[in-house]
Amino acid sequence: MALKTQYKLIFAGIGIVGVLFGVRAGMQAGWIPTPSALKSMIPQKADIATLGGNIQMKPVASYDLPAAPDSHAPQREVLIIPWQAAGSLALANGGTGTESQDTLMVKYAGANITLGRQDDYGKMADEMTKFAQGRKAGQPNPGGAAAVVLMGGGEAAWIAGLQPQMDKLGYHLRVFGITGFSHGEDKCMGPDTSNGTGQQNPQKFRGALIAASPRDGDWDVCVKLAADNNIPVNSDGTAYDPDAINFVDTDGFQTADDKYISGACEDRNEVKAGVKTGKKVHVCVNGVATWTPGDVTVIDKRSTTIADASNAQSNGVKLVTWASTKEYDQQMPAVLVGIKEDLEAHPAFYTGMLRAIDRASFQIRTTQDGVHQMAVAEAKVFGTSGGDEADPAYWERYFAGYDSPDGKVNLGGSRVSTLAEVRDFVGLSDGTLNIYKGVYTVFGKYDVVYYPTIVPSVPDFDSVMDYDYIKSALQGVSVAAAKPDAQFASSRSMTTAVSSRAVSIEFDTGTATIRPTSRAVLDDIANSASETKYLIQINGHTDNTGDANKNVALSRARAQAVADALNAMAPNTFPTTRMEVNGYGGDKPIADNSTAQGRQKNRRVEIVLGN
Repeated sequence: MALKTQYKLIFAGIGIVGVLFGVRAGMQAGWIPTPSALKSMIPQKADIATLGGNIQMKPVASYDLPAAPDSHAPQREVLIIPWQAAGSLALANGGTGTESQDTLMVKYAGANITLGRQDDYGKMADEMTKFAQGRKAGQPNPGGAAAVVLMGGGEAAWIAGLQPQMDKLGYHLRVFGITGFSHGEDKCMGPDTSNGTGQQNPQKFRGALIAASPRDGDWDVCVKLAADNNIPVNSDGTAYDPDAINFVDTDGFQTADDKYISGACEDRNEVKAGVKTGKKVHVCVNGVATWTPGDVTVIDKRSTTIADASNAQSNGVKLVTWASTKEYDQQMPAVLVGIKEDLEAHPAFYTGMLRAIDRASFQIRTTQDGVHQMAVAEAKVFGTSGGDEADPAYWERYFAGYDSPDGKVNLGGSRVSTLAEVRDFVGLSDGTLNIYKGVYTVFGKYDVVYYPTIVPSVPDFDSVMDYDYIKSALQGVSVAAAKPDAQFASSRSMTTAVSSRAVSIEFDTGTATIRPTSRAVLDDIANSASETKYLIQINGHTDNTGDANKNVALSRARAQAVADALNAMAPNTFPTTRMEVNGYGGDKPIADNSTAQGRQKNRRVEIVLGN
């Protein structure tokens, strides 16, 4: 099978976009400032919801949408990366838009769009700037891209880079729709730490050196994994922290794959707790953040199993998936970004576009022929260079995903979403959490925290999200919010913990009443847990002062208060059957109770995710 010839995320177009994301070559050339040395930091935990299950063919609510096409539909170009989470857009458009006028896009929006593949996010920004300039000059159908599809989690930094150019033209970028999600193909891979048990030991991920495209969605998976397991992240490319997950920055997933395959090594300054030890260490890439088909290539290099990440070499090491968007299955939506002023000038057209995407998603989710026709359309859009990508079978196979021959790694996997599901995802239904706000906010913060000289800030979510077109597309449609996933239909005890982290929640003294000052902590827990399909275990702990029996009761009551708060936020996302509550009093200390500092650490609530 041939690899894609271009990167999913290439950072070019820096001159137009400003400090868009940044790459090593850009730093070396002086285009982009090199990040200053940073202390390895544990990422802010972000627990984000789930649809769960095999979503590709999972039953969906049936409803009809009115066809009200724009009688004066404009001619617009939309650019997408070769990603099947946007497969419903390709199907709705019948391919690039030139093949047929008998399409869902014509039926619902009034005209096909010109749908083009663009692997380079910098060039996407250039094309949107070109469109904005033409529009500003009064052209009714300017050249360039009116909208683009971006990876959720990376859009905050992308918008931050492009918006200054738009400001000069008086235009504003807006997220106005979502087409689908990565469902397994984006992953963080590293040495097998199971020691024959079949269960990875996240604490042995410490010391790993992961090749990744920084601030890409695959990088996000690694950082979220670190956050879930209280592991620091070192983003300083000149330093190596044996207690952290470390990164080698690359300009795309293929370069990251090559670094892993070749066993690339570097000499770095050793740091511990942000302080240089004075040692130079020779470290080699032993993991990779990648996406399909990169995972297909790198698993061929696995062989023997080792015990931990810190002493692994790329070659001769069994590579496994540490985490992917199959578990973090709402972490990476495919988001549509357009220009506010053009959206408002053609509301029927853009509303119709979302309806056409919805109807295509329904076909894909309910019939195998829908999946096949999507693959045919994708081959037209993505396969312009020939090879495997011009073959619909290629896209059909990787959409559903499949296991590697040894069953150790799941390859591929995307899903498309209906408007009703998107509505629930953005919190527009009763009982649902705005999961997308959590995704945008959490991963935007990661970009700022770990690369502050490249991404000094990102726009506030509420300033870039426009719900009007989702609402308009579903106007008059009666469809209830999705019920909690079937796997949470009844209470189950957790048997395998995947991640565990203590959180600092303040309670009124001697009670289980959560103080208002802890609302932000609860929001962070909700944002993080909602990205996953895991059960949630909430464990309360105290120090050893006072009556032991009363401490057990109080710790359980406080854990229950956290569970009740999550359920009150979004009962569909956090049904009571998804959460298990325990109170251990002072029986499980993590610090010395003889000191005030130790007792403070022992008074905690632990959030455990697992199966």
